[in-house]
Amino acid sequence: MTGLRVKNTLNPNELMPFVERTPGNVNWYICGPTVYAPSHVGHARAYLTFDIIRGILEEYFGYNVTYCMNITDIDDKIIRRAMERGEEPLTLAQRYIDAFYRDTDALGLARPDAEPRVSTSMEAIISMIERLIERGHAYEADGSVWFSVKSFPE
Repeated sequence: MTGLRVKNTLNPNELMPFVERTPGNVNWYICGPTVYAPSHVGHARAYLTFDIIRGILEEYFGYNVTYCMNITDIDDKIIRRAMERGEEPLTLAQRYIDAFYRDTDALGLARPDAEPRVSTSMEAIISMIERLIERGHAYEADGSVWFSVKSFPE
């Protein structure tokens, strides 16, 4: 045990001991940007915070951190913006991905070890949504699929 404790978001007043699944390793997934516009200070704050914590886990506690960050490169906002500009959605998305990385590089932030993108993960996304619907954790309404909050135990 490292003595490291983390806040339990299910009970915000409770600090839980940090226990890794595989000794010495931390796999960390964070939500990445939806790339339809330039990055802003909110992006910088989020990724800088992660980078500081990652550095503490690696340098102070000696963990090997595997950092995975998704990129949402297909969604309604991206498609709408691309149509307004007369370009392909993935072309617009790639331009903003490149700009995002120029910004994070300028801040000295580490790049992710893995970067799944919506455009290359559609089969897995659809499969997961189908399983959620089958298990009663999601439902279709008005042409969209929604998570069923009521299905989540308290």
